[in-house]
Amino acid sequence: MTASVYVIIDAPSPLGLWESGVERLPEALKAYDLLGRLPARQGARLAPLKYSKDRDSETGFLNGPSIAAYSSQLAATLGAEWDKGATPIILGGDCSILIGATLGLKSRGRYGLFFMDGHTDYYGPHESPTGEVADMDLAIVTGASHELLSDINGFSPYIEPRDAVLFGFRDEVLAAIGHQEPLKEDGGVDPVGGQLITIGVDVAHPLRAQFILYRHEEIEERIPGIGNIGDFKARLLD
Repeated sequence: MTASVYVIIDAPSPLGLWESGVERLPEALKAYDLLGRLPARQGARLAPLKYSKDRDSETGFLNGPSIAAYSSQLAATLGAEWDKGATPIILGGDCSILIGATLGLKSRGRYGLFFMDGHTDYYGPHESPTGEVADMDLAIVTGASHELLSDINGFSPYIEPRDAVLFGFRDEVLAAIGHQEPLKEDGGVDPVGGQLITIGVDVAHPLRAQFILYRHEEIEERIPGIGNIGDFKARLLD
């Protein structure tokens, strides 16, 4: 592939978390010659907006309007690159950049999401103990949250719940040490594979994926365009 096929989009926003270092990820990766090793060209850098510690009482979000604005900007930036035939690679930033990425995809059609995270990120805005959108991004993009972030431009849901795979979450483990509540069965998602496909981890070996829960054919059928997930499994576990 030529260097113009991949384009790096810097989205170093900490709005969904806090200024904890996530905003420095793009420069840290590029210091190790990410562009040259892919190869890729440098695209836009979306400057972070001002962070506020004030939680909105109506929506339950921290920085909700700013995240909505940033997400719209990211979606438009991605659209411009797709129009050129490029494949964008987004460097965050915190988990809230998923909103802009999936908003951009929804404007183009129906896509699936392979959500690989240590948490489910499925808090409702008033259930989150912090109001940080990084607690809630999966709920937001699947339409299970406040419309300020889950229905930008009237596009909710950006990802249909049946088109999402939740992979590698370890909420029960983290709950035991006070970091995350387990996914609730009454929260709109069936944690054993109803609307949202879930693939947990082996508690004894947290990095070992339990792909045995779903056959390759089941996942590929339910997520349009996910491609060679079997090959991904082999690479991940090697």
